[in-house]
Amino acid sequence: MCFNIFDKGTDTPVLLSVMLHCGEFFSFEEVYSMLCGVKLDKSPGPDNISARLLKAAAPTIARPLTNLFNMLMTQGCMPTVWKMANIKPIAENAGASEPKDVVIFP
Repeated sequence: MCFNIFDKGTDTPVLLSVMLHCGEFFSFEEVYSMLCGVKLDKSPGPDNISARLLKAAAPTIARPLTNLFNMLMTQGCMPTVWKMANIKPIAENAGASEPKDVVIFP
């Protein structure tokens, strides 16, 4: 992870006051809309969080996610674990003997 959101010696999250000075990259409405628009037939990513859970929890998690995304954009970094993807080989057509590698991002 490339950032620490906790004060040293405590389990208390650091206030995201940096957002008051830098503006927003993502609005609450954008994040909430994306969470509500998740297609339920999609499989979960490496974190194993289902689309159904993201959609159901949207009213609760949209604000913290908005703050987190804006903080990451302000700092210019992203947690390494977010860069993971599931890679599944799939056949180009029904008669193909060698499948192509397709990257599926969560």
